[in-house]
Amino acid sequence: MACSGNPTVITNQNSGATVGNFTIDNTAFTFTGTNSIVNSGTFTAKNGSSINMTSASASSAITNTGTFYAGLSNSSCIITLDGNQPKLNNNVGSANGTFYLGSTSIIYPTSTNCLMTNSSNCKFTLQSDQYGSAAIGSVPVAANPSPSLVGTYNVERYFQGGTTYDAVKKRWVERNYRIISSAVNTGTQVNSNNVYALNYIVGATAGQTTAASSTANAFITGAVGGSTSAGNPSTYLYRENRAISNASFTSGNFIGITNITSPSAIGTSDPGTWSIPVGNGVLFFFRGAATNWTTRTAAPFIAPENVTLTQTGTLNQGSITVKDWYTPSSGNLGYTTASGNSAYNRGFNMVGNPYPSTINWDKVNTGGITATNIDPSIYVLDPVSNQYNSYSSTTHVGNPVTFTGDIASGQGFFVRASGTGAVLTFNESAKTPTTQLTGGNLLMGAPVQQEVAKLMRLKLFADSNNYDDILIAFKSSANTKYNGYEDARDLGGIGALEGLSSFSSDGVPLAINSVPYPKQAPMVIKLSVQATVSRQFTLKRTILDSLPKIYEVWLMDKFAKDSLDLRNNNSYVFNVDLSDTTTYGDNRFTVVIRQNKALGVHLLDFTATKATDGSLISWKTENEEKYTNFSVERSTDNGVTYDVLGGFLSAAQGTYNFTDKSPVKGEDIYRLKIEDLNGTISHSQNVSLTYGSSAQAVASSNINVYPNPTRGTINLAIKPDTRANLLSGIQSLNKNPSLAASSQSYAIKIVNITGSVVKSANSSQPSWQDDVGTLQPGTYIIQVVNNNDKTVVGKTTFVKM
Repeated sequence: MACSGNPTVITNQNSGATVGNFTIDNTAFTFTGTNSIVNSGTFTAKNGSSINMTSASASSAITNTGTFYAGLSNSSCIITLDGNQPKLNNNVGSANGTFYLGSTSIIYPTSTNCLMTNSSNCKFTLQSDQYGSAAIGSVPVAANPSPSLVGTYNVERYFQGGTTYDAVKKRWVERNYRIISSAVNTGTQVNSNNVYALNYIVGATAGQTTAASSTANAFITGAVGGSTSAGNPSTYLYRENRAISNASFTSGNFIGITNITSPSAIGTSDPGTWSIPVGNGVLFFFRGAATNWTTRTAAPFIAPENVTLTQTGTLNQGSITVKDWYTPSSGNLGYTTASGNSAYNRGFNMVGNPYPSTINWDKVNTGGITATNIDPSIYVLDPVSNQYNSYSSTTHVGNPVTFTGDIASGQGFFVRASGTGAVLTFNESAKTPTTQLTGGNLLMGAPVQQEVAKLMRLKLFADSNNYDDILIAFKSSANTKYNGYEDARDLGGIGALEGLSSFSSDGVPLAINSVPYPKQAPMVIKLSVQATVSRQFTLKRTILDSLPKIYEVWLMDKFAKDSLDLRNNNSYVFNVDLSDTTTYGDNRFTVVIRQNKALGVHLLDFTATKATDGSLISWKTENEEKYTNFSVERSTDNGVTYDVLGGFLSAAQGTYNFTDKSPVKGEDIYRLKIEDLNGTISHSQNVSLTYGSSAQAVASSNINVYPNPTRGTINLAIKPDTRANLLSGIQSLNKNPSLAASSQSYAIKIVNITGSVVKSANSSQPSWQDDVGTLQPGTYIIQVVNNNDKTVVGKTTFVKM
């Protein structure tokens, strides 16, 4: 429905004892005139409906003093606030308005003059459930910035529970740690930062006895203001500049939160009081709802239910630079090189999505997310496997491969500073509000499927609830040493039954290990297999399909003196005995990748023939794949040096042709350069064609090099070619001085004994000088070519002392 022209008002209101009900179902309302919606009854927009405020009039508005459902559960509504100062007003005057933005619904405040207001005596809720989380799209910045989202909002966050029981670790799988964040702030700044509170987690059960009960809240133990101050902390901050320690719950980098009463005075196991700036993450142990306390916090426990928690505050908007909670005045993330801080945890910072919308890590340094001196990988704790999933914005590779760069609203994660001066800034354009993470995908569940090429994935598997994955990514430009822009460290797990990682060549344990394709020598990748119980495990190869066929892949077991061809087998069963350290750890397993020479590219034929349009170069191959590169090279100096005429990537067709359209007079020597995906280079035999008169012998007497031997400077004298100096009558009489100058030009190359050009120059004079003091001692060839007709003027040798 389009509403335009004269003022049109859609009014839905209560009339006496009658409640006004107005519903749009899969309907589009577009307001292009002085139009508005006024609701004081119950207004419902569902099932893909949209409301578009595109009017040029500043009076275009949605005004609600009743109950407004912009979408229902799994039934969306999209609201666009565009045009000239469109408004969404929840509550006007003294009336109370209730506005719900459904769990799969979105508001796009696309106008720089839009205004969304929630008055103090009303309720505006962004809903979340197993189908998704309501989102606010990118908020534009006006010429004179002012908040576009005004008031206090409720932002729900769905936590998935479950009844899956892990018999090995004797726990309910979803009763576990999660890293959380906040899409709202308190509205009051601390240390010039917007901060957020944690008391919403416990809500009505804050500081209560075991008789308190709430299905809309969860537990926090070990903190004043929590459900109970007894027990170990349920919530933790992370401090990069503390050394790793497992002596107690609060002795290492994870700092227990001991008081959540006031957001401006958070108590921790570190001395002092603190606040939590938006953009920081919090580790939270989820037990389910705040009911049945005696069986919720004492063994054998009960299964955690699904719980939807509600944060209340000012919506975070605009650019947000993350400031660590323990250094709130600094815009730099933690990176400590002090002796007490090991290189293993150096630079790690626990951060979080600050917006009421999904964001995507692929927006790094494209305007959405600014990451200065920060590795491109993120690390997200998966509460099911107890492992950290990882994703890189440069390789677009996730581990597991199902993990994309999507980060749900309310979700926290780790980044790693690569040096001092690390700055992380989230911008509105990082938002991807149409990406709805559902069910277990919310708050660190198994993410959305993604396919990635040239990967090998290994999975250490105990059972369906206990496993760990690693990826080995093959890339021609990769390095076997740790590179924070391609690799992702393995952070281990929190109470995980097992652990699997691969090592870079410089000994860094990795979850994503980017390596080059092996050359002629095999590549050996060391694995680490860890376990907390003695039992049988299975090491699975789950992905290998895209690895080029030329490579064999073997799993080597040093303890069992056994091996497994991972090309043709995908499972290896073995036992770990904690009493025997040779059955696990860093020295039992390796992966060996090597070329199968029988499957390498073979050149069957290489020929050169004269054709009407030049020299036709032809060749035939076998086993060549689409990753083999061919280059045709030509020498015009009797094989001393070669120039590349052209080349292309193979098409796996077996037969190829290339035409040299400009062969030179004399002898043209051709050869084929073959470069495989691993950088291995080979050459064909030489074939030659002669054009014009036979090639003249290259006379050393045409050039003279002195001093010879030399330690530094050499001088080159070139005997003039009289053929090039035959002038026309007018030139010889100097009637036109501008034409009398010689047009002679020489190309000069210095070649070492391996045939590589170490210096090259051009000269228009028959004399030339250069400093060769930086060359290695030895014998060198110096060659001069006439640039006009590409003939060799002369070549000789000199000795560098």
